[in-house]
Amino acid sequence: MMNRIQRNASQWANLIEAQKQSDLNIKEYCQQNVLTTSNFYAWRKRLKTVKVEPISALNNELEIQADWLKLDLDAKPAIKKWDIELHLPNGCILKMNQA
Repeated sequence: MMNRIQRNASQWANLIEAQKQSDLNIKEYCQQNVLTTSNFYAWRKRLKTVKVEPISALNNELEIQADWLKLDLDAKPAIKKWDIELHLPNGCILKMNQA
């Protein structure tokens, strides 16, 4: 049984760019890199609508930089009550609070 590899948009952008730079057609490139052609075409279509740069275009090294903050779940909360309001692009508003 083959393990599935989860790739993010930047990784797919790298793969699509690498295929363009190669002398291989999409079918050959996918076979060589153990990709399904259906996923390749789906991601290529998806990335055309959303501008995602290949990681190598963002920096010369192929490393992912995350802007995440570490959350210490063992710490005692300093705030007893909180309200969060998230405005989504489709006009929905998600409201959460703790009394």
